[in-house]
Amino acid sequence: MNLLDSTNRIFDMSPEKLWHAASTFPVSINFALSSLCQAKCAFCHKERGISLTKPTMDYELARKIIDEASEEKFAGRFVLGDMGDAFLNPDIFRIFQYLRKKLPLAPIRLVTNMANADKRAADFLLRNKLTELMFNIDGSSKETYELVKKGLDFERISGNIRHFLKRRKELNSSCKAIVKILTVSRCYRYIMNRRSPYPDDSRKVMNYWKEMMNKDDIIYALNKKEVFLWRGNKGRPRKILRCPFRNIVLGSFFAAPDGQIYFCCLDYKPALRYGDVNKSTIKSIWQSEERWSIIRHILKNEYDLIGPPCNACPHPGAYK
Repeated sequence: MNLLDSTNRIFDMSPEKLWHAASTFPVSINFALSSLCQAKCAFCHKERGISLTKPTMDYELARKIIDEASEEKFAGRFVLGDMGDAFLNPDIFRIFQYLRKKLPLAPIRLVTNMANADKRAADFLLRNKLTELMFNIDGSSKETYELVKKGLDFERISGNIRHFLKRRKELNSSCKAIVKILTVSRCYRYIMNRRSPYPDDSRKVMNYWKEMMNKDDIIYALNKKEVFLWRGNKGRPRKILRCPFRNIVLGSFFAAPDGQIYFCCLDYKPALRYGDVNKSTIKSIWQSEERWSIIRHILKNEYDLIGPPCNACPHPGAYK
């Protein structure tokens, strides 16, 4: 079993077992390298990153986090790309290269909109053993794609994806592609609760790109249970029944561009913070009473005692 499989298996544990597995150090370290993004997607929150003091993470701060993970013999995964697009951090290649140097076997997932994942970037990432690349393809044509991904160019994105998949094959890379689809039709139905004037072209997207993908790749269209309700929970019970990302919260360390540490990728501001990695170590923040007091509330489903963002979670799964 490789390190990625081991990490994924940990996240599949019961919350009680994961509590013990991640009691002293996280099993996933998530770098929000940037809160910036070229796109204004129909499904993203407009106030993303408003509480931050800087929009991109400094190389020295990223290096500090990586050094501690190396010293702790970290055997989990790294995720690059929460909040904004990682490629808008001018030091992304230096950070990635240093991460790979210090932890040569660590699984690394990169989340991007693919706007800047050009030929140079693709070659660099594949040669430096990127483990997973996650991105959206939200339409089968220029018209439908750009209605969802305002600010991005369909031809440019498609060209970058095709080149990455082609180069992956040429280099015989084992990098896995994870592709999500949220078409304009589904945005109308799931987010705006309106009938869509556009047909759902999810199947067209899947049929086109599947031809270029490997058997281990994942491509799927998001359903209503997976689309975040940024516009509020109208028509749903107000009381949160359970945290849908409970295991992610229990096992993941989220570092914002300015070094603030927060609990969850759905905390778009972020509002619920519990440390600053500029001033403290990962380990001391992770084991702090400030963090554990919130975790206890989550395990007991006491979201009103936590406050925002947990008491108004945008995930539909919180109300089931």
